[in-house]
Amino acid sequence: MPILAKKIRTMHQMIDHINIAEKMRASGKNKLEIINALESQGATEKEARLFTNQVHKSFYLKKRKRGFVLGIMGTALLFTGFFLSLFLFHADKSIDITLYGMSSTGAFLLLSGMVDLLDW
Repeated sequence: MPILAKKIRTMHQMIDHINIAEKMRASGKNKLEIINALESQGATEKEARLFTNQVHKSFYLKKRKRGFVLGIMGTALLFTGFFLSLFLFHADKSIDITLYGMSSTGAFLLLSGMVDLLDW
């Protein structure tokens, strides 16, 4: 039983260290500051680097997913605006909303997605 209790305590410590690293990453701390804070909390240097890398990978994975979604939405709005403008033009209707509104929104979403993807 003592070995199991030690493993459970170690698991709780790992979760605590990851939570600390995530909070520090969200507050804008760099990797070295996070590693030093984790080491002061009792993590070894290897564990601190591992936790910090894991937090950074998950952060950039979320950012990349958001970038893809924004890019796809922007592209869809641009194409939809183009085709609606084309059809409305041939039907002698006003194309102002589709041409300027949808295209501007689509371009903004596409550029926002590119910023997240390329990490500008």
